[in-house]
Amino acid sequence: MKKLTLTLLVLFVAGTAMADTKPLGPMNLYIDELGVGQIVNDGTVPFTFDGYSVASDSGALVNASWKTIGSQAMTPGFTERTGQPPIDLGSGDLRAASWSKMSNTPLLISEAHLEITATLQPGDFINLGAAFPGGTAEDLTFTYVNSATLESYEGLVIPEPATMSLLALGGLALIRRRR
Repeated sequence: MKKLTLTLLVLFVAGTAMADTKPLGPMNLYIDELGVGQIVNDGTVPFTFDGYSVASDSGALVNASWKTIGSQAMTPGFTERTGQPPIDLGSGDLRAASWSKMSNTPLLISEAHLEITATLQPGDFINLGAAFPGGTAEDLTFTYVNSATLESYEGLVIPEPATMSLLALGGLALIRRRR
């Protein structure tokens, strides 16, 4: 039964990356100039999810640099900050470290959990590492799910502001040059 549930969740999470229209949710993917991505809750209320995916049309994801939620579970304060049960080696409760990679390719990275959820407070974030060098809103699609409510959302992909400033300066230079 668990295998069937896992298979359905894999299809649901991976399928959300391929769908065309989804409602915009409160969480977005910010990418800095080094390609480091962060899932950020830009909403005004806490948001709960149990799976996410990032798809790249060009195959530009660097999965070796991807920091999964499960790999960060032992970081001090991480489980409390994300609303997950704390790691307890005495009782063997390792659920927060048991997020499963659903896809790990240059075209799609996705991760989900069958038993627990993560909750981000407004303004809080999860670091995904430097898996997004040169990541652009045109190339990347960020989606996430809450399987308990059967809701899936698309988040915005927001490149680091300095990148946008450089593009604006380049545009101004072209306009000025034409005059």
